[in-house]
Amino acid sequence: MRYVQLFDWGWDFHGTNASEDIRGRPDEEMRDHGSAGRSVAPDLRQRGLLDDTLVVLGGEFGRTPFREGRTAKSDILGRDHFPDCYTMVIAGGGVKGGIEYGESDELGFSVARNKVNIYDLQGTLLINSASITNV
Repeated sequence: MRYVQLFDWGWDFHGTNASEDIRGRPDEEMRDHGSAGRSVAPDLRQRGLLDDTLVVLGGEFGRTPFREGRTAKSDILGRDHFPDCYTMVIAGGGVKGGIEYGESDELGFSVARNKVNIYDLQGTLLINSASITNV
């Protein structure tokens, strides 16, 4: 099985210095990476490769829905690591499109509906990427 991993350190917005201020950096990152991210699945589909390629956009955790405590007295805003709620986008590789699964509470602090265990997520990714059909 072949794969390509794209990795970017630039999304770490703790707010501990000006380059990590959440008020400007996400916009800069989206300008740099947004168009490429939006074009991956359509490009693979156009080339007939999307059905055989699992595309996963995500990270290893989410971000707190509130300001990071260590920056409380600073003019710089940041958010800390938060493993309880996060978002991933999965496309291609046999995954049914248009599905939204799970939901956080109104603050993004807790899972409100359809919590996914990380082992189940990993199994789903492995099953789809390996084209295993009889599980």
